[in-house]
Amino acid sequence: MNAGIFAKGSGTVSENTDGLTFEEYFQGHFRTIRNTKEELEEFADVDLYLLSSEFGYVRGNEFVDEASRYSNGKETDFVDSMVDALPKLDVVLIILPGSDFEEIITERWDEIAEAAKPGSIWCLATSESTLRYIREDKLTDKGCKVLTYHRVGVARLDQETRNRLIDIVSQ
Repeated sequence: MNAGIFAKGSGTVSENTDGLTFEEYFQGHFRTIRNTKEELEEFADVDLYLLSSEFGYVRGNEFVDEASRYSNGKETDFVDSMVDALPKLDVVLIILPGSDFEEIITERWDEIAEAAKPGSIWCLATSESTLRYIREDKLTDKGCKVLTYHRVGVARLDQETRNRLIDIVSQ
């Protein structure tokens, strides 16, 4: 089973970058993303696809010291990478603040949904107002299971939604 987590990095970062991957570099509320990844790894190979305000689009297993600083177009790279990965992913988590989700995901939602693997499991975590613009039926018509979490404040994913996701993936 393959899983992909598409998320935003954290503004709180490690001061020391020596030998750190981006998964280790991001701190603070990013812990929720890291914990979710660790739980999913019991059932799937999990890749992190991340947006960083400092570096742009990066992968969780990339080393911070080897990454180049942000350049324009990285959001496009993020979604292009998502669309390329989706046909192979059994589990997809998109965890973004409402403004990022709206700006990056909703514009290309039809293309994203079209690329989804039939029968895959999806978890969409963003603001309730932003989720209203997403047509879940584009996924459910393909037999996909869709969980949603309406983000409140800085919470990226609540324990209840994460537990539901893990229960579905473990079956």
